[in-house]
Amino acid sequence: MWAELLPPTEEPVTDLSSPGGFWRSRRRVLGCLYGSIVLAPLTWLVSYAIWLGYGCMPFMPFVSDLGCGPSMPVFMTGMTISGLLVLPLCFDYGRATRLCIHSSEPLQRYLHAALPWCGMLISISICGVALNPWDRRLILHGIFANGVFGCGFLFCLMAGCFNFLRGTSYRRGFAMVTLVALCGIGTAIFGTLALQGLTKQNILNAVEDGKAKATIERSMHLIHENFLDFCTGQLGSLHRDPYTNVCGLLEHIILGSIVALAFAQIHFDLHTWPEPPCQFPCRHPPWRKNSNNQNANESTN
Repeated sequence: MWAELLPPTEEPVTDLSSPGGFWRSRRRVLGCLYGSIVLAPLTWLVSYAIWLGYGCMPFMPFVSDLGCGPSMPVFMTGMTISGLLVLPLCFDYGRATRLCIHSSEPLQRYLHAALPWCGMLISISICGVALNPWDRRLILHGIFANGVFGCGFLFCLMAGCFNFLRGTSYRRGFAMVTLVALCGIGTAIFGTLALQGLTKQNILNAVEDGKAKATIERSMHLIHENFLDFCTGQLGSLHRDPYTNVCGLLEHIILGSIVALAFAQIHFDLHTWPEPPCQFPCRHPPWRKNSNNQNANESTN
């Protein structure tokens, strides 16, 4: 009789916010999550609007161009804050997905350990790109830009593999990998054609000695001397060649794809905080299907 009066026992729900405190609270996690999701695209759009308002050509600036000239304060501030907001989310992501992997599968463990660090490198690289405009610190800017592109591509690839192994949606990850790879090949082709064309133009106008490096350096100096000439594609500007503007469009597609996938991945695994996302599976992972098939074969035998 006393047993009937007792409340039914329920399975304990894992609380990711324990031990308590603001740092692991739902308010802090969702604040960083939605703050970065809103701030990064908003900074991008506002910087482009300033570019257009200054009288620059609409098609098509590089993302790095938005960090120079009149839009530099907005771009530098917004992108730096966005990168800092994403940084703690990388560790929250690792904590949230820790219970969603199969401990006996080494590949899942390796991917689970690598994804947060890859995201952290992307966040740091975004801050580095924003704080080092390429007209002032070209080498540092290039290092951090390569970090965004390289780590972003790896993040898309690993996210697709990780989601496939743990039984969640994985097709968008592999689709983004394909898109980024194709756009990267296109950027290399059109970038080479643009540098060749610009170098020939500058030689004919006695601007430089015929080296591709001098073409880039001349364009960086033009940003300081006359930004309007640079952004309208006058002599000495990278945007004088139409292939350069195609590269700018492809760069926006690459970065937009990486940012969209990263935010979608983080949002999927953190929007249920403080409950782990593995309590809401989409399908059975392949390792679980194999184990079920083995159990069925053993039972029939």
